[in-house]
Amino acid sequence: MLQNEPDRTCYGPCQVEMAVERGAVQTLLILDSLFRASNVSTRRRYNHIVEAVKQAGGSEAHIFSSMHVSGEQLSQLSGIAAILRFPLPELDELDDANATGFGAPDEEQLDDEDNVMPEDEGAQDGDSFA
Repeated sequence: MLQNEPDRTCYGPCQVEMAVERGAVQTLLILDSLFRASNVSTRRRYNHIVEAVKQAGGSEAHIFSSMHVSGEQLSQLSGIAAILRFPLPELDELDDANATGFGAPDEEQLDDEDNVMPEDEGAQDGDSFA
């Protein structure tokens, strides 16, 4: 689908949320590890997306294991993607805004920045990192 009809696919939390709001999602593809995020608001965000897709008649939500090959491939596309009922050209504009730095940062990125350890902290005598 991504190769044949790229206008009917979207990936990333921002694009998928916009597509859900517009009722365009036919099939949601989401990674199970997103429901185990350490940040509660992040987990709620993805739960809300799945519930909104389920409530939209005729839509499906598929949860992929992060331990399976298909889940590993989905994780390379940010862990969440959607097949759309109809193309949404404004999603391209959302990509352009994020590329120029005007989009809001993803909550997971904020979590990662907050949890950065100084280099020598956590390393113990005898630890070697290859």
